[in-house]
Amino acid sequence: MAGSRPKAWHFWRKALWTRAALLALYSVLVVALGLLTFVAAWSDFQDARGMADAERCAGVGRSASVHQDCLFEARGWLDGPRYSRGPGSDWAFVEGADTHEVQVGSVGSHTLEEVGDVPVTGLLWHGELVAFDLEGEVVESDEYGARSWTWLLLLGVVLVGSGPLLSQAASYKHRLAGGWWRVTSERVGLMTEPTWRMAVAG
Repeated sequence: MAGSRPKAWHFWRKALWTRAALLALYSVLVVALGLLTFVAAWSDFQDARGMADAERCAGVGRSASVHQDCLFEARGWLDGPRYSRGPGSDWAFVEGADTHEVQVGSVGSHTLEEVGDVPVTGLLWHGELVAFDLEGEVVESDEYGARSWTWLLLLGVVLVGSGPLLSQAASYKHRLAGGWWRVTSERVGLMTEPTWRMAVAG
């Protein structure tokens, strides 16, 4: 019945998954995921700095370039664009039997569309396609430079900031239900009073 008190075995009811103990667990998991995202962002930041300072691989084979901090030049053909929602387009770079797929911003994508049906040079960083060299003009993909780590950094900030809010929701839910594992349909309002958790989340 609508409005009836949810039972402990009503797993399909939202109230069962928003009990205080689970909200507290969610807050820990969200913060942990946010910290892992920061680690990934730092790794991508290091890669971005490496790409910006990297020289072209000279006298290095394809397999050896994967383990070196240099940009390997590969010749291939462009296949695209495949338009996607939002800015930029998806492009495929066909290099022999290998096909690399990347997303390129709107300006870079427009530049690639003007290339025509001619072979181009793809730049690979540790085996991954990150840019195109059009006879001196470098067209970067979303995996090149700052684009790859700034979004991860913002995602990490949102996740870590969500942890204290979920912790506050768990505290309110515990107060309303009278226990950590009791199930209640009472809604939790996070903006009823300012707390240190809200300050940390902010």
